[in-house]
Amino acid sequence: MNTVAKSLALCVCTGLLVATILAAEDRGTLEGVDLAALEEHMEDIAEEPQDTSWLTEPEVVEKTLTSCDPWLKYTLPYSPSLNSVAFNGSRWVVVGGYDDTYYSDDGVNWHWEDGGVSKDFTKVRWFTSRFVAVGEDGVIVTSSDGSSWTQRGTPTSQELRGLAVSANRVVAVGRGGAVLWSADGQNWNLGQSPTTNDIFCVEFFSGRFRLIDDDGDVYDSTDGSVWQFRTALPSFPQFGSMMGMGVSTSTLVAVGFDVSLPPPGGGVIYTTTDGTTWHKTVPPSDTLRGATFGAGKWVAVGDSTILESTNASSWTVVPSPLSDRIWDVAYGDDQFIAAGWDGIARQTCDPSSCTYSISPTSANYDATGGSGSFTVSTQAGCTWTATSNNNWIYITSGTSGTGSGTVSYSVDANGSSSSRTGTISAAGRTFTITQAGSTGCNYSISPASESFGPTGGNGSVTVSTTAGCFWIASSNSGWIHVTGGSSGTGSGTVNFSVDANAGGSRTGTMTIADHTFTVTQSGSGGGETYTYQVAGIAHAGGAGFSVWRSSLCLTNRSGSTANLTLVYRMVSNTVTRTYTLQNDRIKEWQDVAQSLFNQSTETSGSIEITSNVPVVVVARTYNEAPDGTFGQGMPGNDDSATLGYGQIGLLPQLKKTSAFRTNVGLMNHGSAACDVRIKLFSEMGSQIGSTIETSVPAKKWKQINDVFSEAGVGSCSIGYATVEVRTAGGKIWGYGSVVDNGTSDPTTILLFIE
Repeated sequence: MNTVAKSLALCVCTGLLVATILAAEDRGTLEGVDLAALEEHMEDIAEEPQDTSWLTEPEVVEKTLTSCDPWLKYTLPYSPSLNSVAFNGSRWVVVGGYDDTYYSDDGVNWHWEDGGVSKDFTKVRWFTSRFVAVGEDGVIVTSSDGSSWTQRGTPTSQELRGLAVSANRVVAVGRGGAVLWSADGQNWNLGQSPTTNDIFCVEFFSGRFRLIDDDGDVYDSTDGSVWQFRTALPSFPQFGSMMGMGVSTSTLVAVGFDVSLPPPGGGVIYTTTDGTTWHKTVPPSDTLRGATFGAGKWVAVGDSTILESTNASSWTVVPSPLSDRIWDVAYGDDQFIAAGWDGIARQTCDPSSCTYSISPTSANYDATGGSGSFTVSTQAGCTWTATSNNNWIYITSGTSGTGSGTVSYSVDANGSSSSRTGTISAAGRTFTITQAGSTGCNYSISPASESFGPTGGNGSVTVSTTAGCFWIASSNSGWIHVTGGSSGTGSGTVNFSVDANAGGSRTGTMTIADHTFTVTQSGSGGGETYTYQVAGIAHAGGAGFSVWRSSLCLTNRSGSTANLTLVYRMVSNTVTRTYTLQNDRIKEWQDVAQSLFNQSTETSGSIEITSNVPVVVVARTYNEAPDGTFGQGMPGNDDSATLGYGQIGLLPQLKKTSAFRTNVGLMNHGSAACDVRIKLFSEMGSQIGSTIETSVPAKKWKQINDVFSEAGVGSCSIGYATVEVRTAGGKIWGYGSVVDNGTSDPTTILLFIE
């Protein structure tokens, strides 16, 4: 049947469906119309419009007295599979196989359109001013109205399976670890993929994009371009995958399957409220493929399955009118629409049947904080949720409910001298909390600001106050994270991390003890400076007649010429050189202390490299004696690899035997001297020897030779060392060097940050 005929058939079917439903309302029943049968009988209908033998019995369940009606099936013609659904506030769009698309303004009357690309569509979402659909072979199309579609350029040929949107960014994911992002939905860029595994789901939650790959690893990103590993899903099935996600203001839900579960293969659900800590639920269901939140409840869909929940932890199976795979579900305009291989399922909800009130509507607290509760009143069967709108107010119970219930909460102590006001949103109502400020407490922080390069890094801030004075620390920017010291009493330290920056320069803040700490970060675009530190550079003799030399190697794959400044810092001397390295070139200096810096006498130290573009920096320290080997590698590190104040670094697999000795090297990336503490531990985990306290000058390298002897330990067949930064604001990188006493050949032991 041609396109015109198909459209005419659908129009006739739509009119009959509306008439049938309107007539049914007088009888108190619902009747569904089999639209696929309409195409089959269209010519007969044109000749004998009074014949209604092709009407089918309704596929509905008995209506119950709840705020939402049962699910009703609608069969849309022409498409063997419907894969995704989206709503823009006034129009629904469904996409499926063979580039079929449908749109509807009410969820009942659907209009077919050809997507025009001869590809299967897998996902559709609304982004700012247009629908975006993705699918087979990396295809991307957009439409402002769901009727006329435009194909967009794509930087991948991988099948795209997931879409997520924020206020100013849309992200697509797919097979082979494909990650794409766009600022307008029309011009697309490849993101820095964090994995080569398939990715079926992505969502925007709590200020960050979140994706889960086929191994159950969770990654997040502020903008979709650069991703970082966040955590691994607990008890993730060996043979399973997460297929879809849904989000509310306070909870992120991921759904999928585990082939080891009955019937064979069953559904699994993971939930989180912070993106890091996830909880697993195994509901009584088949494979799950999509989820959404609306009308105060969660809906998850899958293979012949619809689940509902008011709290995302306890799930109830509800009758599904669809008997095949259901791929996606969305909520809007007081109704749920689910898209599957044998049609759509629709559930309407009547918000007018539920009225809500809370009592009391406010509470007051002094600076020490406290706890309290309020009551939500509504009719039986009406669902609601409660969320805190401030990071110092926590809901301890009653985050959701059906019918009347109670919301309990706690209020943190106020470390500021100023009073503050916060709110809890519950059942569409606002509960207001007013808290007095602290008195008699003065606070200061040091430093007040810090700058980072595009790779990010770690930092720390010292809080000074009198004993007994409470304070809190929180980040005001999604790319700055408080990693330690989020609150304290008396003086203390706040540790934080800064994400890598793939865009332009940016400024963010943290609020610490009512003071503003400012973080500035350069971007990865033009005009930026990249700095690397290389430790352990030597041109000297050593124990056992060893002759130590170091080579330095730089590789430029940035796409532009690298203008380099190299500074060799020795114990009592500093030498600077410049060098230009063309794109795609590699440069090595053998015995770099002599060949580049003209140091022919015995020297050792570190080299700092600054560049206008990112480069790869490695060094090699080796024994030049006849029986020496290739030696030990040494990376060029930026600040992101360093230990911050209060952090613990681990150096494993260290030895002190007749065959081996161990040296420990420390590189200070900071602009001030930094105190470092080293402890040695035996195979059984007990500390051995004395604690080593040392200070490393600013921008300098220091090596502790034969560290076990330095600590008073005569032998250790296998052990480890911990390295701790003891100066606020300090930035230290460290390594171990296990040396063969027979050949003097060294092996590098890299530092692991706990």
